[in-house]
Amino acid sequence: MSDTIFVKQPRKDKYTVLDNTCIKDSRLSWKAKGVHTYLMSLPDDWKIYLSEVVKHSTDGKDALNSAIKELIHFGYIQKKGQNRDSGKFGGNCYLIYEMPVDSIPDGDRCGFIDAVKSSTIKSSTENPPLLNTNKLNTNIQNTKLTNYESQPVSESVFVNYIKQLFGGDYPFDKNFESDVMKKLESYQLVEKLESYLKYVFERTESQNPSKSFEGMYRILALSTSVLRDFKIIQQNQTKSEPKVCERKIVYVTCLSCGTEFDEFDYYCPECNLKLDDIKNHNEDEIKIHKALHQLSEEERAKIDEEMDARTKAKGRSFLTIEERKQFYRDLGIL
Repeated sequence: MSDTIFVKQPRKDKYTVLDNTCIKDSRLSWKAKGVHTYLMSLPDDWKIYLSEVVKHSTDGKDALNSAIKELIHFGYIQKKGQNRDSGKFGGNCYLIYEMPVDSIPDGDRCGFIDAVKSSTIKSSTENPPLLNTNKLNTNIQNTKLTNYESQPVSESVFVNYIKQLFGGDYPFDKNFESDVMKKLESYQLVEKLESYLKYVFERTESQNPSKSFEGMYRILALSTSVLRDFKIIQQNQTKSEPKVCERKIVYVTCLSCGTEFDEFDYYCPECNLKLDDIKNHNEDEIKIHKALHQLSEEERAKIDEEMDARTKAKGRSFLTIEERKQFYRDLGIL
């Protein structure tokens, strides 16, 4: 089978002499290689603002930040300290290298203090300079990347990892992240954030929820029992004991029909009484479910039809808690 070929055309003017290490580094994405090549093509003394760089491509800020983080991870960009403007600290200063930092001789590296002294670093509140890509650059070893972390962070580590788990979506309300973080802080597990979110996802999958997967995930993520199980697993791994794969199963006895079930089912599989009603000894709900459980299927179907009729009479699709209780009082159940 034939393959596509590319024919390289002769190089003309306006070119950049650049070490091939980054371009041939198979660890890097094409996106990261492209960003590195662009940054290295700028003049040695250029002040680079990411808010300006993002204007020179169609990828957008998130893609640029992702490429920058990738280059930092593999040593092509290194944080050196904070910029100062009129005695005040501004954004962080980074140095860009042709090759990963560990592979560059010490004598070839540019010191951060000298770089700051050699020129004035502009504040992030000023209009960023336009980037001149036409100036010839033939001997670049490193370039100062300023104002990177001063740019607003679009998403937290928490949100990014949730999106990875849920196929790119974030299906929770704005309070979910802070609620989970508070729970993790109380158990001193903040550093295990990603492991915990993945652990909760796997437990949610094991429950095979028939209604809302996201709803079950939220409940488990904030569950004290789940946090406790996760911490036990972490402690066992620290002690080099065999990895704990199975969760601790806690059984609950239904106060309506006497059925014993796993508390992570959240509903009695026999009479459908909620776990919360069992734990809180909700007498009204226990009495209702117990009475309904003792009826035949035909009798329960008839009660369902009567409730539907009363609901429609209200002109809406539901009954309030008090209206529902009154319905069962009228039937003599309460």
